[in-house]
Amino acid sequence: MNRIIIFKAYPLASLTALFPSTHINRFFACLEVVSRAVSELGKLNHRRMVHVLGVISSLEALGKKDFAFFLQRVPETLRQEEMQKLQLSPAAYEAQFFAKMACVRDLFDRLPQESKEILKLAAAAHDLGIPLSEIEWDHPQNGAEVVRQLIKDEKYQGPVAELVAHHGEFSNLPSASFPRDIYQLPQRLIPALLVLDFCDATARATKEEEIENRIGLAGLDYYLSLATLQSLTKLEKAENLFALRARHGFGSIIFNRQIASETLSALSQDAREFYGGKLRCRFLNLLIFAFDNPDEQAKVLMAIYQVAQSSPAVNFSELWLDPDIDLGPVLGQNKEQFQARFKAYFLQYGIAGLLEINPLRRNMLFSASNLLNDSI
Repeated sequence: MNRIIIFKAYPLASLTALFPSTHINRFFACLEVVSRAVSELGKLNHRRMVHVLGVISSLEALGKKDFAFFLQRVPETLRQEEMQKLQLSPAAYEAQFFAKMACVRDLFDRLPQESKEILKLAAAAHDLGIPLSEIEWDHPQNGAEVVRQLIKDEKYQGPVAELVAHHGEFSNLPSASFPRDIYQLPQRLIPALLVLDFCDATARATKEEEIENRIGLAGLDYYLSLATLQSLTKLEKAENLFALRARHGFGSIIFNRQIASETLSALSQDAREFYGGKLRCRFLNLLIFAFDNPDEQAKVLMAIYQVAQSSPAVNFSELWLDPDIDLGPVLGQNKEQFQARFKAYFLQYGIAGLLEINPLRRNMLFSASNLLNDSI
């Protein structure tokens, strides 16, 4: 990425980075640069800055063993839903929540001091790529480049950039990530990435720019179940990753909506292997849950699979299903309208007219822009 573009986005932080600090404490020198960049992020994308500050607060609360901090931010609707499903009283729910949070805190405690410093820098820097990314979901790599330009201290530059480049991999295993993405990291950074992704998921910024934590008991179980390399290794098998994805609704863990067994039973074994071993998609859950009927949900999944099977994509080792426009702002404004238009289109025309295989980029382009056209 052009350094001038980064300088324009983060002018004060970039200026600070040009003059290495003479402070004895190298960590705080780096933190000063990143903190300046976060404040400048607020001028470009205020809601994203609110989220970043929320992630930092979550990390600090974890370090202080302030588990009530996390429980208080769980939406009441999510809490009631889990209490009803598990038949728990409010007191029993709190007890289980705190017990699981203690396990997350134990993961944090095991990190060496240097890893904790790297984690704190990554928590502040993880979304700095947002203003420089054409597609909001593709910001991690751009964020890593921002880190490499802003942090000049070699002790922190590489490790922080690695965490920023890979942040979200744990949280997105139900949708767009594979265990092999996490293996690319140095082994010593993987536990820090898990903690970063957990804190990231607990600080969702709402439209009103308030912070909510959608990681209840099910979300806590999810992260704790991935805390060992052995558990990640098991997900190398397509059938196991498919089961995980179905259990969490083929979407980011913060949505945590399970696919009905009736939907799953209508899928062929080959389709299951496709969704558990080949497809990457960050918005598949939106297409599936445009429908309430399990049969129609299964038809959506089978239709996408069939398009891939009848094209050059059948020979790809993996396949991205990407939107042709940045869906982040669209969904933030009116997700329901997008889903309603997809439902109407699918029922009338199917899905083939919305999908186009690009053999060079080895992806399948979803024409979201067509759905937003007023003529549909």
